[in-house]
Amino acid sequence: LDCAYDTIRDYFDYVPIMRERDSHEPVNALVSRKRAKMYMQFIFNFVCRPGEEILNLCWRDVEFVPTTHNKENVFYVKMTTRFGKRVKKNPYNKVRTLTYYSDYRMMNLLGRWKTFLDEHGFSTTLDDFIFPMRQYKTRRQVQWTTRAATALMRRTIPDAIIWAKRPKRKSNRWYPELENEMQSFSYY
Repeated sequence: LDCAYDTIRDYFDYVPIMRERDSHEPVNALVSRKRAKMYMQFIFNFVCRPGEEILNLCWRDVEFVPTTHNKENVFYVKMTTRFGKRVKKNPYNKVRTLTYYSDYRMMNLLGRWKTFLDEHGFSTTLDDFIFPMRQYKTRRQVQWTTRAATALMRRTIPDAIIWAKRPKRKSNRWYPELENEMQSFSYY
């Protein structure tokens, strides 16, 4: 499924979500596409469960930690979540947390994601969600839900398969089983 993950992630990164009548990608579609890509990268870099554990994260829940190796300016990201199925109560202070650690690339990815959100008018203070969404009518910033994440994936997979089959792609990794892998792909 690694190739399915790579193909879907690349699709979210490069292919604008547009209707036939659109001359350019609407901002909400761009944010949805980039949010889905970042969500996938979070799941795979932290090797954590999709859903509540990630979608409820706020910026205060991630921390840049310097490496103990002999490399300067190299950090990894520590993510502490208080939500989800695998969170256990701490017997001493009764705080429910689960901690994940990323590889070294995640700091750069997270920095680019925060810059992207800032550029598109999302607040990125410590109490704001890492995966925000705007309510359509009120324009209020709210949390992205599991239902919305799954619906976007279901809607996108058929188009991603068509895109992956195109011979003009730079990294054309198409093979017959990839379509089945992509159809069975899920965040879960």
